[in-house]
Amino acid sequence: MQVCAGTVETGVFKRLREEWMYWRFRNITRNRQRLRIWLRQRSPSRAKMNRMSRPRARGAAMYSPYRTTGNRGLLFVAIVAAVLTVANVALPRLGVTNTLLYDLLLLFAVTYAYLRLARV
Repeated sequence: MQVCAGTVETGVFKRLREEWMYWRFRNITRNRQRLRIWLRQRSPSRAKMNRMSRPRARGAAMYSPYRTTGNRGLLFVAIVAAVLTVANVALPRLGVTNTLLYDLLLLFAVTYAYLRLARV
């Protein structure tokens, strides 16, 4: 029997702890690992359906507030409709009849509005 730093430590207790560690790995940890592998192999289509199954960079959040949601096409159509409506009403009243100038102003307005609102 040994006395180390106020605790009684025997070879029996040390051997019991070691045996418990090995028993736990053989009977609990290894079986849990096998179950996880089996479940993963059983449903491979789940990863295909999940768009977020790609590995993320370390420290990357699950949700990124800067990520686009895919509604840019709808946003573009709404901006073009709004700019064309304003242009059809305002530009003839201002006396802009040159079609090249008219088209350039429309292109600039749509591009500017889209670039400003696509970041929101």
